[in-house]
Amino acid sequence: MKKRGIFILMVFLILLAANLLPIVFFSTPKKYGILSISIWILLLAGFMAWRLRHDQLLHAREKAYYESVGTRTYGDYDKWEALNDTRDLVTGGTREILYWVGFQTLLTFVLLLTGYHKTKNKRYLRAAGFFGFCLVCYVILEAMMGIVPAGGLLG
Repeated sequence: MKKRGIFILMVFLILLAANLLPIVFFSTPKKYGILSISIWILLLAGFMAWRLRHDQLLHAREKAYYESVGTRTYGDYDKWEALNDTRDLVTGGTREILYWVGFQTLLTFVLLLTGYHKTKNKRYLRAAGFFGFCLVCYVILEAMMGIVPAGGLLG
């Protein structure tokens, strides 16, 4: 569990560094949003692809377990254990990736507001409005997951 926490912290630090590097090294006015939005899109696409792949795996394990039940009231224990392990993996992995997407949304929102403040370009303000809405949705989702920890999007 401790190694998992270090891994999550490292991902957060890498995201932070990747978002701040263009601001330090580039002088173009587009430096505030272009990389940050690209990273956000990649994380969101990665989340969707990961979730689809693991949902297929979960469905295959459920099918294998329920086929092992047959006419009995219970199924193969090993298949049941594999099914439960897959459910735990999907729930935990989904939560971690959602944390990363939420953190990236916050970084993008802050960088876009900074870009608007520095350049007075209205595009930054409109994009910041979108990411502000996404951030509010993420906070609501986190609050709901705190109340009911599993279900829906998580498992």
